[in-house]
Order: sequence, then structure tokens, then C-alpha cells
Amino acid sequence: MKREDNKRSVKRRSSLPGYNYGSAARQPEPEREERRRRAASTKRRRKAAENRTPAPAPKHSAGKFFGGILAAAVLVGFFGFLGSVYLKSEKRVAQAERARNEAQSKLEAQREVNDTLQVEINRKEDLDHIRDLAVNRYGMVQPGQDQIRYYKRVEQGYVRQYENIPKKSD
Repeated sequence: MKREDNKRSVKRRSSLPGYNYGSAARQPEPEREERRRRAASTKRRRKAAENRTPAPAPKHSAGKFFGGILAAAVLVGFFGFLGSVYLKSEKRVAQAERARNEAQSKLEAQREVNDTLQVEINRKEDLDHIRDLAVNRYGMVQPGQDQIRYYKRVEQGYVRQYENIPKKSD
């Protein structure tokens, strides 16, 4: 700034409080000015608030009612959906249990058949039972000592069917 501008600003501000005529620098009192500005802005705000007309209170009774009905409908729908999912899962569980019980009964029946067949196999492998059947049912008799012939085969290996039996063994 120029020196002349400084002089002018001093002259203009000379009427301000806090300036002592004849001093070299101005001594401002910022607290007073700040308080004055705040008071003025507060007055303006109060005046604007007084001039405003209060807005009518909104009527929410109908909106609250329909909002409540909507919320209740959403809740009923949600719980209805959950109930249907639960019922479907219960139905699947019941079907699975029925299928399991049916398979279990088939398994038990098959086990009984297997046990019966195993007893029959064991009975048919029993040598005493076979001897009893041969003697009593088919009229067979035990061979005597003179009827049994032992022989040695020269060739080692298997015996061929319908091969001639040697007449005398050594």
C-alpha cells in the first residue's frame, strides 16, 4: 500500500473507538467489535424467526395407519413363506423316513432268507447228514475192506475220467 492510502484509512477510522489521536498506531479493541457483530446477527435471527409463520403440524394419523397395515402384511407374508418352507421340509423328512423303514423291512426279510439258505448249506455239507441220507434214503451201504482198492499212479497230475484202473497194485 501507498503511504497516502494509509493516511486516508487513518482519517476514516479516526472516529472509531479505541483510536487515540496522535498515537503512531491504532489500538483496536476486537472484543467489542465482535460482541457488537454477534448482537446484530442475533437480532436479525430473532426478527426473522418472529416473521416466520409456524408450519402446521403434519397429520400422520392416516399415514401411520396404512404404514402399520403394510408392515403387518409384510410380516404375515414373511412368516407364511417361512411356514411353507418348514412344511415342505417336514414332508420331505416324512417321505425319507417312510422310504428308510420300507428299505429296512426289505433288508430284514432278505436276511431271514439268507439265514435259512445258510442253514441249508451247512446241513448239506455235514458228512454225518450225507451218510445218513445215503444209507437210509438211497439204500447204500458202506464198502467192506475187500472192496476197497488203492493204487499208485505213475504219472503225477490229475486223474482222467473213464481211464482204466489198473488190475493189480503193487
